[in-house]
Amino acid sequence: MVPRVIKYLVDVACHPINALMRQEKFSWEQDIKLQWLMSTKQVPVYYDEFVATFQIGHNHVEIWVGNFPYSYGHDRRINGIQTTKKNQRVPRTSTAYAFQKYLSNFPTSKLSDRVNAYTKQYLREALKDREALQRTVRVFRRLN
Repeated sequence: MVPRVIKYLVDVACHPINALMRQEKFSWEQDIKLQWLMSTKQVPVYYDEFVATFQIGHNHVEIWVGNFPYSYGHDRRINGIQTTKKNQRVPRTSTAYAFQKYLSNFPTSKLSDRVNAYTKQYLREALKDREALQRTVRVFRRLN
């Protein structure tokens, strides 16, 4: 197994301009996450020219796939919450190229698919809140 430092140096040597032009900082965790998505053959829930959304467990993770390869492969949103600029880290350039090739196997989604996915999630949460509100109202009616 090749040490991480050597992998990173080979990556910089093979793609020097991309390594210099990067807009975000490098992260091994993000690199491993994208490699895991590819190795387990995860299918994106939504995919267009800017983001690819994956469902990992109960979480929806939006990965930025615009601006290839300079600002590519970082988490944009997790469960609809925007990640801070400080936490946006990119994978190695070779992993970004592999991830782009992996995503090219999937057709891009329509905007309506994304809206429908978020609407369904919002309605599920609103229904839970409504049921909780109805239970609270019933309890207060019993007390009065």
